Amino acid sequence: MSFFSELRWQNGVDFLVLSAALYLLLLWAKETRALRFAFIIVGFHACALWAKHFDLKITGWVLEGASLAAVGLLMLLFQDELRHSVLRLDSILRFRLSRPSASNRACNEMGQAVFAMARSRIGSLIVVAHKDPVTDLVSGGVKIDAEVSSKLLEAIFQKKSPIHDGAVIINQDRIEYAGAILPLTERKDVPTEYGTRHRAAMGLAERCDVQVLVVSEERGEVVLMEGRHASPMSDVMALQPALSSPGASPQVLLRSRLSSILFKNLRYRLAAVGMATVIWALSFVNGGMIVKNVVGAH
Repeated sequence: MSFFSELRWQNGVDFLVLSAALYLLLLWAKETRALRFAFIIVGFHACALWAKHFDLKITGWVLEGASLAAVGLLMLLFQDELRHSVLRLDSILRFRLSRPSASNRACNEMGQAVFAMARSRIGSLIVVAHKDPVTDLVSGGVKIDAEVSSKLLEAIFQKKSPIHDGAVIINQDRIEYAGAILPLTERKDVPTEYGTRHRAAMGLAERCDVQVLVVSEERGEVVLMEGRHASPMSDVMALQPALSSPGASPQVLLRSRLSSILFKNLRYRLAAVGMATVIWALSFVNGGMIVKNVVGAH
């Protein structure tokens, strides 16, 4: 009972903030393949608190130094991902019920182009940007700045075109860039029939809020990549609503967003709470010992 009698509302706030910070760290680390570093940093810090609890001052200093070194190494190795995470912070914090989508005209033009190229066995890669910045995740590319047109898209991906071997970036119904290079996915569960174009589409789609259209040169099929999902498209009539996303009411979007907030990544949330409990308890015990020693000295 003495332990609970020493608890204050500030301790509860500290625990919630620590849990949220650890959850965001784990979530970011999962997406950037830095999960092992995140656990190492948290482990070093927890061990440092244990060392201080048992009055192992030098050991605590060494472990704290190791955790700081791990943080520095993490920032050095994953600086591109960190920069993009900062750029995405605005879209994460804002509670949006909708997102920018392509117009019906642009969707129809893209649909006509990709299925014409599929019939001709012309491989292509088209990125439809939404609310997240894309330029920091892609490299190369030639500035186009033209209205979306099926004829222009087909011309870009012709074999004789100097910019056919790359992706087209479409933003706000305009073709911004052509010949852009996308980051490849690091996933291990990629279907064996997927080639470099599909891996590039998956790599970008899982990193930011975009839709990526892939036309397979070998199989003549059209696949829409969004997040971690790949959806084969049968014709223009099936593709257009998938691109423009009409008909989703605010109530449905709100329920979907709330469900995502409450249940998405539940394993990482529980792991964050568990680690926060250990670190918070150790910090509370160490703080209590310091207070008692100061009071006892007087």
